[in-house]
Amino acid sequence: MSPRRTVTNATLQVGDTAHLATWDVTVLRSEHGKDGISYGWKVRVCYVATSDLAENGRIAVSDKPWSAIIQDLEGGDNPVAAVPIREFERDHAYRPDYLNTTLSLGECNLGWIGIVHGNPDLAWFGIIYEPSTGGRITWLN
Repeated sequence: MSPRRTVTNATLQVGDTAHLATWDVTVLRSEHGKDGISYGWKVRVCYVATSDLAENGRIAVSDKPWSAIIQDLEGGDNPVAAVPIREFERDHAYRPDYLNTTLSLGECNLGWIGIVHGNPDLAWFGIIYEPSTGGRITWLN
């Protein structure tokens, strides 16, 4: 068996999988909500290699490592910014929800990270994943 090839930092397209030291992470889809003021990403995070952060064989996964790459197009030269998902209200119309949970080795967390942003002038460029186990992966829409 060949050794596992992992990345630390990468820029990918929606649909691509990042193989990190502890995780396989895929952003499967991204889409605007029908209301025009929400956005969502369907993601899958799989626990694939043991970590010192695991307790009793389980490791926590949450929306904490995720940030949206946005730009407000109203009113001039606003910068592109990475905004933590937790700074937005969650939109639970996207189903199934991406849960804050724990995983055993070999398990995956699959679901939508949907957010309500309330601003129809936001441009959505992608999403970033920065787990506490290291690495920074960017998916561009």
